[in-house]
Amino acid sequence: MTSRDAFFSTVRKTVFGNSMNQSQVDGINAILDAWDKWAPDSDPRFISYSLATAYWETDRTLQPIAEIGHGRGHSYGVPVGPYNKAYYGRGYVQLTWYANYQKAETKLRSLGVLSGNESLVANPDMALRPEIAAPIMIKGMMEGWFTGRKLGDFFHGSIADWVNARTIINGHDHAAEIAHYAHFFYEGLDEQKRADASMRTFAIPSAASLAAFTPAEHGQSPGIAPAPQFHGFVLGDSIALGTAQALRWPHDAVEGRGFLEIAARPIPNNLDVLVVSSGTNPGHKTPQQLTQIAPSLLQIANRAKAAGVKQIVWIVPQYVPGLLPSESVIVSAFAHGRGEPAITFKTSTPGAFHPDSYAAVAMNVLAALKS
Repeated sequence: MTSRDAFFSTVRKTVFGNSMNQSQVDGINAILDAWDKWAPDSDPRFISYSLATAYWETDRTLQPIAEIGHGRGHSYGVPVGPYNKAYYGRGYVQLTWYANYQKAETKLRSLGVLSGNESLVANPDMALRPEIAAPIMIKGMMEGWFTGRKLGDFFHGSIADWVNARTIINGHDHAAEIAHYAHFFYEGLDEQKRADASMRTFAIPSAASLAAFTPAEHGQSPGIAPAPQFHGFVLGDSIALGTAQALRWPHDAVEGRGFLEIAARPIPNNLDVLVVSSGTNPGHKTPQQLTQIAPSLLQIANRAKAAGVKQIVWIVPQYVPGLLPSESVIVSAFAHGRGEPAITFKTSTPGAFHPDSYAAVAMNVLAALKS
């Protein structure tokens, strides 16, 4: 990770309500650094769900803590023998029970985290050290140390089961709340990824190239020079319409069209590029409708594949804080799972659904394409 400014800018608002202390920043940095060390290039959905888990299990401190009340006198499976310890919850995931401390010790020793004379069983408070707590959480959640369920069971390809992932740690205890925070952390990681990609590869429109363009209103934009090397097509809603006009590409786009209707629209054969704005603007959806978004995206992707489309570029709907789960997270996570570009846009009006400039959207679409 090259810069975390965009990540912290996002989660400071969404997770912490613009009130974030240095200890929380340090805790998140320690966890992100540990992911870079123990599982580099991991699926960002893994990382975001672990951050949400740590956020919840540490009472929002993001620092390894001991269980409140120290188990209230429970020994949590202490065996007969030399270890007169209480194996109550500790760390980022509240490691609990003697058998789990024993398993973690064995695993950490194999990873080289513990030296030959260090024992987590003999000294369970070692789980309160970040350099011990982090690999317990990361490897434990990836490999299924705690319940047998692991991150890869819930996040793979286009599958993202944010709620049932809670069974990795503790049944369905507060599963919905943790899923909500995971969405926010994912949004932060996605913002960071886009910021890094923008600095590295995305075409940044010059003042001269944008001089002829005015802020788009419901799909009205003069257009940029066409890209003849691509046989492109744009599918979707009013944002798709504005993007198609800016690209000067053919389209099947209508203002106000919803995601279920878009998923049923025909797709031309043998396209080089299909650009999709999926009609998932935030708000006014029932919980059932939210669960239908990812299947509708998969329907578009499968029909595009059947039509011989070479590339798909997804335009991510505008993120609106306070709507959970965010449609932008659903679309972005789906695109990530398929290894396809997810284009975002800027809007200067809070809560607005349309970009300030469709020319900028169009140029980012072209920059994301594989020539």
